[in-house]
Amino acid sequence: MGSLTEKDVYNIISSFIDGSINDSGWDGFLYASIKDPYLKEIRDECAVLWEKYPPQNPNEYCNQEGLKVLKNILSDLKSKIETEKQKK
Repeated sequence: MGSLTEKDVYNIISSFIDGSINDSGWDGFLYASIKDPYLKEIRDECAVLWEKYPPQNPNEYCNQEGLKVLKNILSDLKSKIETEKQKK
């Protein structure tokens, strides 16, 4: 697989939030090849959510504050994707 795109990252995080991605899919994202510095920063933030926002339950990755961070990342990514669409 080549480097992940903004749409790829958006879809992965969205799937993570709604529970439709499994652990190996999420881990694949955390270790994926990403060339874009902005997307690398997002990936790096996602990789430490469980430390910054410890889960309340053992079957969760992070707490509600961590989920808010993910939702903010999605919102930012969506805006960026839409802005780039308009430029084309």
